[in-house]
Amino acid sequence: MEMNEKIKQKREELGLTLQEVGEYLGVSKATVQRYESGEIKNLKLDSIEKLAEILKVSPAYLMGWEEQRKLNKLETLAAHFDGDDFTKDDLDDIENFINYIKSKKK
Repeated sequence: MEMNEKIKQKREELGLTLQEVGEYLGVSKATVQRYESGEIKNLKLDSIEKLAEILKVSPAYLMGWEEQRKLNKLETLAAHFDGDDFTKDDLDDIENFINYIKSKKK
C-alpha cells in the first residue's frame, strides 16, 4: 500500500475529517486531499512526523519501512499526552489511577 493510501485509510479509520487533519498539520483540507490522492508525493519530514502523530502510526509505517503494529494499551494511553515522555512506571501509575476511577463508578 502506498503512503497516500495509508494516510486516507488511517484518517477514515479514526473518523477524522480532511479539515481536522489539515488544521493539525497547518495546511488546507485541499492539501490533505492532495496527499491522499497521491498528487503530492514528496512530503517534508516534519509533515510525515505530524501525520504519523495524528494518525497514531509511526513515520516508518507511513514510509513503508515497517508494517503497522497495534499499539498496546499503555502506548495508546501515552499517545494522549502529546510530547510527554513517560516511563513504564509512570504509565503503570496512570493505568492504575484510571482503573481506580472506573472501579468507583460501578
